[in-house]
Amino acid sequence: MGNTEEIVSVIEAFRDHIAKATGVNALLEPQPVRLHEPHLRIMAPTGWEFQFEDFTTNETARLYTVQVDALVALTAYGDGPDVYLSECMKASFKVNRYFRNPVTIKLWNAAGAGNISVNGKRKPGGQHFRNDEAEKGSKPYLYEESWDVSLFFPYAELI
Repeated sequence: MGNTEEIVSVIEAFRDHIAKATGVNALLEPQPVRLHEPHLRIMAPTGWEFQFEDFTTNETARLYTVQVDALVALTAYGDGPDVYLSECMKASFKVNRYFRNPVTIKLWNAAGAGNISVNGKRKPGGQHFRNDEAEKGSKPYLYEESWDVSLFFPYAELI
């Protein structure tokens, strides 16, 4: 791993993995699409850190572990608490189950192979509320809960 495109590929790999594992549609922000059904919105990166690990054996590169932080929000819009809340609860259960333990995603790209480790922690409280200022034609109720997520992956700096 080493350049911006590779970091973007890590975030995209996470998006694809969580969508497949949970069955809940996942979008990278910013995204103008406004879906009514429960879906995940991934806001990344919200920050990053580099932790020096070692040099390669011939000392041609410095090896790091990169931590990219993201916010993942489960969001849904509905007409009322009948089917809408049931769908929110099902999606919430699937996403909570996904983040129950750290997840490892195998990534193959132009730079080679690497693993992405994913840790997520749900923020306290979700919100279900009526949006009295909803745009005309949109659903009046909104459900949202969010997770602080960290993606860890290898990074090599050529010397």
